[in-house]
Amino acid sequence: MKALILYQSFTGNTEKVTRTIENALRSEGIVPETMKISKENDVELYAYDLVFLGTPVIELLPAKPVFEFIRSQLSIHRKRGDIVPSSPKISGKYAVCY
Repeated sequence: MKALILYQSFTGNTEKVTRTIENALRSEGIVPETMKISKENDVELYAYDLVFLGTPVIELLPAKPVFEFIRSQLSIHRKRGDIVPSSPKISGKYAVCY
């Protein structure tokens, strides 16, 4: 299983949770790719079977860099036709937000 952990952390709390998830996956024999979200991230989300997305919560919303990353990814995948309104789930692909 290919796993990706994307996160944003300002005070270090989300990074602590990220490291805990990373260690839990490793204990199960899964070696995740872990990266902090930035504008330079060039990641193909559909290349992974399991994606974790960690973000601080500010006024009940994800942090601005995470929000912009999600918006950018949605735009890319809509243009490619990966995301279709009311489409069924993609078999074998899972995501977790924390």
